[in-house]
Amino acid sequence: MREAPMQGAIHLSLQREPDANLAADIQGRKHVTVFVVNASDDRVLGVGSRFVRSLYVNGKVCPVGYLSQLRAQPGRNGLRRLRAGYKAIEQTRTDEEFGCDITSIIADNTVAVRMLERGLPGLPDYRPLASLTTFVIPTRSRVSKRRHQVESAGVEDLRRIVSCLQNYLAQYQFSPYWDEHMIQDQNVCNNLSVDDFLIIRDGEEVSASVAIWDQRSFKQIIVNGYSKTLSKIRPLLNIPLFLLRKPRLPTAPGELNLAYLSHLAVKENDPEKFRDLISMARLAAAARGIDYLALGLTTVHPLHRVLSRSFPNYQYTSKLYTVHWDKRTRSDQLHERIPHVEVAVL
Repeated sequence: MREAPMQGAIHLSLQREPDANLAADIQGRKHVTVFVVNASDDRVLGVGSRFVRSLYVNGKVCPVGYLSQLRAQPGRNGLRRLRAGYKAIEQTRTDEEFGCDITSIIADNTVAVRMLERGLPGLPDYRPLASLTTFVIPTRSRVSKRRHQVESAGVEDLRRIVSCLQNYLAQYQFSPYWDEHMIQDQNVCNNLSVDDFLIIRDGEEVSASVAIWDQRSFKQIIVNGYSKTLSKIRPLLNIPLFLLRKPRLPTAPGELNLAYLSHLAVKENDPEKFRDLISMARLAAAARGIDYLALGLTTVHPLHRVLSRSFPNYQYTSKLYTVHWDKRTRSDQLHERIPHVEVAVL
């Protein structure tokens, strides 16, 4: 993964130091990584992972596979290696799992998008589901006005937080299922505690929640470089960005000092409560020495526009797909629900 960064205007690589298993554990209860190896010299020519976790599909909880970290070294016989890798991944599926997997591809990665959307023989069928925006939001050290009281959660709030999460996430497609045990399990939520949650109360219930999940101790996002055009103008762009107090483009190579906003739930998608949650999260994260917060929302999510217009941000666009191993599988098995995935575990 370090040697095969994701290409685009900003070249990123995902690193899992010091132990890749720590990052794998948060992705799902079942995790398989497949390597395609050159038989003559044992060089790794490609790698891909598939993990399975409990998601809401059509309002019910079921195990769903997610394809991730697909990388391939350029060279001859690339398509043959790709087919071999997918065949090995497909063999990890079981009958209890949902009929299709899901995945996301960086929108700027046009080579991968074109190849996988063609429906080539020997490859699974990639069907576009939604456009996914990962917002990278700078933290802030100054207090802003808020209409609602946002509090740090305590252990006594966990049951109400879980109730809020389950009621909210069940409305969406491919949204994560959480319960009290999962949130307290350090294998599932490594380096996350109830103290990392921010909540808004309505009487006795929690009506909104979000967690600041700092994963830097086991998962890193590295800026490896920029496109030729962006590399030339980056120093000039950073001047107005600095004056406008917006996030600047960091020097490459370098690690993004970033944490995730996870476990999001806002009753009835109340925009004011959402703004107040994010405002307080920016303040709390800055106090912990975090420079950026990342949150993923599909473009059809009701809070996407609210976030885009309310806070300075970078937007990193991906294409979300359902992946059908049997190309005869019908897409209408999915109800018309808004997709909502948890980027903190992808």
